[in-house]
Amino acid sequence: MKAISALRPRAAPMYHLLEHVAAPERGLALAKMPSSGSKLGLASGSSGGCRLMTDKLGAALRGKILVNVTSMSADKVREMARWTDMNGISFLKGSILTYPDDVRAGKSTMVYGGDKGVFEAVEPLLHAMGGRPVCAGDNPDDVSKIGLAYACFLYPAVVGFLHGAALCHRTGISIETYARDLVLPVLKGPTLTGMLEHLTRACLARRYDENLQATLNIWNAASSVRDFASHRLDPGLLSAVKAVLDRAAAQGFGEQDLAAVFEMLITENESSIERAPDHV
Repeated sequence: MKAISALRPRAAPMYHLLEHVAAPERGLALAKMPSSGSKLGLASGSSGGCRLMTDKLGAALRGKILVNVTSMSADKVREMARWTDMNGISFLKGSILTYPDDVRAGKSTMVYGGDKGVFEAVEPLLHAMGGRPVCAGDNPDDVSKIGLAYACFLYPAVVGFLHGAALCHRTGISIETYARDLVLPVLKGPTLTGMLEHLTRACLARRYDENLQATLNIWNAASSVRDFASHRLDPGLLSAVKAVLDRAAAQGFGEQDLAAVFEMLITENESSIERAPDHV
């Protein structure tokens, strides 16, 4: 209920729609949508999800929809999915990808995994909970997978921004110029979005020789690891990127589009990759 309570000042329309009929102290609210009379269970908090899985509550929620936005491991999500299935409960697992202030302002993006028909049935209510809802897939644990995929983009991007800011500080370049005159306009403009659209099309088609403007080798040569290290800053982030580009070039993708890295990543021998611990 913590996240839901925090939304109350900015999400009044949601509260006009809902009639709360169950136990907030258990981390759960049941909400009745007047248009259909169906009830939606909303679970939030840091660990309340699995505490909810009791026979008594299962019976109370039969035929209803449970939306869980607690932090849970992939194993716990699958455990809850089995529990809801056994009890005849429709289940959506949600993940909040932004800061609490964005949720309160209704500007958040929340990703959900679960039956698409269930998602569509309650989508207006999910939107009222704080922002744009996205359906990741038909399985509740799909939200963990797309969350990890998003982290692959987000973490290098924000840490890379800070590396750039540190380089500006070290070399006497204005951080404000770097951020407000260069990075932010690129993020908001057509250049980066166009590049990502191009990469998306290439990945979907698995073709890496169309509309070729810069080969993977050109990207690799411009990675500037040595220049970064010359300013006595840790080049680790760029070095990691260069290592991926080097691996793709070694596998014969050097004269193809940068998107060919995708082909290398999905086809290379898994046994040759150091595996990370299995957790989410």
